[in-house]
Amino acid sequence: MRSKLVLAICFLALALNNHASATESSAPAASTKTEIQLVQQAQRVVARDRVLATLQVTSKGPNARQIQTEINRKMMAALAKVKDAPMVTAETGSYSVTRPYNAKDGDDWRGAQVLTMTSDDFEAVLNLAGELQNDGLVMGELRFFVSPDSLKATQDELTAAALTALKDRAQNIAGDLVLKVERYKTIAVGNATEEFGESPMRSKGAVAGANKKAPPPAAIAGEASVTLTVNSTVLMAP
Repeated sequence: MRSKLVLAICFLALALNNHASATESSAPAASTKTEIQLVQQAQRVVARDRVLATLQVTSKGPNARQIQTEINRKMMAALAKVKDAPMVTAETGSYSVTRPYNAKDGDDWRGAQVLTMTSDDFEAVLNLAGELQNDGLVMGELRFFVSPDSLKATQDELTAAALTALKDRAQNIAGDLVLKVERYKTIAVGNATEEFGESPMRSKGAVAGANKKAPPPAAIAGEASVTLTVNSTVLMAP
């Protein structure tokens, strides 16, 4: 009887020992990999190839109906001139007629309607803007920008440049840390975007006098920086 008890205890001890060994062997080994977060940009200087001009038809007076009639007349005349410039794309924007909240009897109503013109023909837009200024419209904004087609055309080049720079940088960092690049865990590639420096040209100036003809706006398109950003998580190991 005693020998059977001893034998049972031996089997139990052996079973527990095997279980402990199996548990230890199945435990994950401590990771020796290092995750490095990298952000890499590529940049190119591109000529601005489109122009946008925003003008306003404005009017003020004691009668809201008269103001609306005046604005409608001037805008119809402006749109007729735009139709004579097929290279220019135009659209009308906000239209409002308001009276100051603190207005007193006899105070003026004020109205305005926006006209926006865009084109890759700079001269056509500038000349047309000059004509409309002489008709009484007020310049609100004039700016040049890189067209979506040009951004798309340079996007593949910027992507390749950013990825090459990212790979070189990862290798350099791995060397500094005495590690090796194992793989790229994640890579996020952005789109090519234009970096805007100075604020667009804006104007609140008065309209030219009735007997003075204003020249077309003087402006130079210049160039813009186009950038693309790549983000990546790089796994490195000894």
